[in-house]
Amino acid sequence: MKKFKKLLLGVGVLGAMSLGYIALTTNTSTYATQPGSPQDPLVSRSYLEQRLASLTLTNSGGSGDGNNPVTGQELMFNPVHATVGQVVFGAEGTEIILRSGEAIVFSEAMHGLVNVTTGQEIFHGDPALTNNVLIVPRDDNRGVMIISDEAWFIVRGGYRIQ
Repeated sequence: MKKFKKLLLGVGVLGAMSLGYIALTTNTSTYATQPGSPQDPLVSRSYLEQRLASLTLTNSGGSGDGNNPVTGQELMFNPVHATVGQVVFGAEGTEIILRSGEAIVFSEAMHGLVNVTTGQEIFHGDPALTNNVLIVPRDDNRGVMIISDEAWFIVRGGYRIQ
C-alpha cells in the first residue's frame, strides 16, 4: 500500500510539473489573434467595411432619375415614378413592384423576369401585375415598360429609367 501511495504521489507531482511547463512555455498572445476571437472575428470589420464601400448601385432615392449612386448599406425599397413609354431597367437581383398604373415586361434577352409572387417566369410583352414582386435575374437590359400615362413602382436594388 505504501508503494501505491508513493507511485500515486509521484504521478501527481509529475503531472503538475508538466502542466506548469506547458503554461509557462505557451505563448498566449497567439490565441488572442486567432480567427473567431473578439480581436479577430471570422469576418473582420475592416474587410466588411471595405467590401461595403466598394459596392455602388444606381438608385433614385425617390427622385425618379435613377442616376444617384448609393452604397449597399442603403438598399431599401424606393418609390419610382415613370411615364408612358419609359422603361425601368433593373440591375442583377433588383426587385420591382408595380404599385399603380400599367406596365409590361421588357426584355431583349430570351428570358424575362421572375415573378416571385406567382412563381413563374414572365416574358417580353407579358403584363406586370400590380403588387407582384418581380426580380431581374441578370443585368442585361431587362425591366418593365410603362403602357399607361404614368406608373409608380417600389424598387429595391440598382435601376435606371430610359
